[in-house]
Amino acid sequence: MTENSEDFGVETTQKVPKDKKKVIGGLLLGAIPLLFIIYLVLGPVLHILSKDLQAKEMYVISEFVNVRATSDVNSLKMGKAEYGTKLLVYEIKGDFAEVLIDGQKGYVSSEFIADPPIYYAIEGLFGDDRADNLVTSTKYKLGLIRYLESKGYISNIPEDIQVQLFGQKSKKEVYQIFSEPRGSHFNSSVFADFDGDFQTEAAFVLKNIKTDKKILVILAFDKKEPLTISKAIYENEMEKPWYFIKLAKKGTKYQIPNKNKKIEKTKIPINGLVLGTNRSKDLNDPEYLLIYNGDKFDIYEQSKEEKK
Repeated sequence: MTENSEDFGVETTQKVPKDKKKVIGGLLLGAIPLLFIIYLVLGPVLHILSKDLQAKEMYVISEFVNVRATSDVNSLKMGKAEYGTKLLVYEIKGDFAEVLIDGQKGYVSSEFIADPPIYYAIEGLFGDDRADNLVTSTKYKLGLIRYLESKGYISNIPEDIQVQLFGQKSKKEVYQIFSEPRGSHFNSSVFADFDGDFQTEAAFVLKNIKTDKKILVILAFDKKEPLTISKAIYENEMEKPWYFIKLAKKGTKYQIPNKNKKIEKTKIPINGLVLGTNRSKDLNDPEYLLIYNGDKFDIYEQSKEEKK
C-alpha cells in the first residue's frame, strides 16, 4: 500500500506541470488569431491616426484649387478648395499633395498651397479690398513676398500671428499695397511687358504703413517657373509719397530725347510707366515717363503744356 501510495504521488506531481503547459499553449495558440484580428481591425485605424498626427497644416493661396481623386491631372475632380482653405497635408510629391479636406482624402496641386507663414504674409499684403481685387494672380503675390523678404521687410501680419509663427513680434518695416478709388487716373499696380521680352511684368507701389514712404518696384517672372522664380528689374523710392502709376502704352507719344538728344514728342517703342498724382489738377504736379532703353530704365519729366 505504501509503495502504491508513493507511486500514485509521483504520477500526480508529474501530471500537473504537463496540464499547465497544455493550458498555456492553448491560450497562446488562441491569442494569435485574436491578435491578428485586432491588428486587421485596428491597424488601418492606427495608421490613419499616425498619418494625421504627422500631417502639417497648409493653406490654399490661389483663388481656388481643384481637388482630385488621384495624383493625376486627368483624374476625377472631387470639388474645389477656395482661397484660404486650411488643409491637412500628408505628403507632397512632385506636382501634387495628398491632403485631407472636410474629412475626405484627395489630391491638389502643390504649387497653389503654402505653409502658414506664406499664407499670412499674402494676407497682409493689401491695405484695402480694392488692392486685393487688383492683384489676383498667385505668381504676383508670391513675387511680392519674395521681394519683401529680400529687402528685410514684411507685410502687415497681425502681431498675435507673428508671435504664433515666429515666437516674437517683428521689428521689420511693414509694407502694403493700397488702391486708389475706382476710376482713378493713376493706381498702385500695372501689368504689361516693360522690357521687351514678350513676357508680362508687374509694377507695384508699396507703402510703408508707418512712414508713408513709397517704393516703386517692377518684377519680372521666370517663363518656366513663374510661381517660384522672380526678380526686381527696377526699384526706387518714390520722391513724392502721393504719386501713383499708370500704363504708358506702346505707340503713344511722350516727350523723350531723339538721336540728337533733343526732347520731342515721340511714339514710344515699348510699354512704359507714367508716374503721376491723383491730387487736384490745380496743384500742377508734373508727370514722369519711366521707360526701358534696352539696358536700364530711364525717366523723363513730361511738361503738361506739351504732353499729348
